[in-house]
Amino acid sequence: MCGRYGFSIDEQEIRRIVREVEQSGAEVKTGEIFPGNTVPILISPGGNPRLIPAVWGLQNPWRKGLVINARAETASQKPMFRGLLCGQRCLVPSSGFYEWTHDEAHVRCHCRQPGEPLTWMAGLYDRGEGLPRFTILTTAANFSIAPIHDRMPLVIPAREGLNWLNDSMEASFLLGKEPAALSVRVV
Repeated sequence: MCGRYGFSIDEQEIRRIVREVEQSGAEVKTGEIFPGNTVPILISPGGNPRLIPAVWGLQNPWRKGLVINARAETASQKPMFRGLLCGQRCLVPSSGFYEWTHDEAHVRCHCRQPGEPLTWMAGLYDRGEGLPRFTILTTAANFSIAPIHDRMPLVIPAREGLNWLNDSMEASFLLGKEPAALSVRVV
C-alpha cells in the first residue's frame, strides 16, 4: 500500500483545490496519481493552513528510488521520519486510494471515506531543493480494507485535520487510532 491514489477533477472540492494551488503558478496532476507526480498537499506552518504543490516521494538517501510510504507505527523511531513527524506533518487530499486484492484475480479496488467529498491521508513532507516532497503514512488495515490488503493509508477525518497538522500530542494519538470504515468498490 499505497502505490496509487485518485485525485479526480470530477469532485467539486478537488477542482477548488487545483485552482487554488495553480494560482501560485504550479501545475498539478489530476486523475490517477503515481509516485513522482506533483500534487497539492495541505500544510500548516505557524498554525496557518495552506495548500502547496509537492512531489509524491521522499528522496531515499541510502539507495535509488522514492520513499512513498512510511509506517505510522515506527515513523517516530526512524531517522528519516522522526524530525518530519515533529513539525512537518501534512494532509494529502484525494478522491480515494487504490488497492489490489492479493488473490489470483488481482482485482483493483477504490477505497474512500463514505459521504465525504475528500479522503484526507496523513503524510510527512520535506522541504529540499525545488518543490517540497512528501510520503504517505500507512497503518494496519481496518476491517473494511483487511480483506483486500494488510496495510492502508492513515486516513484522517476532515474534522481532525487541523489537529493532525498543528497539535503534536493529538497527532501522536491519531497515529495509533484505527481509521473509520471506508467504502470499497471494484473498479
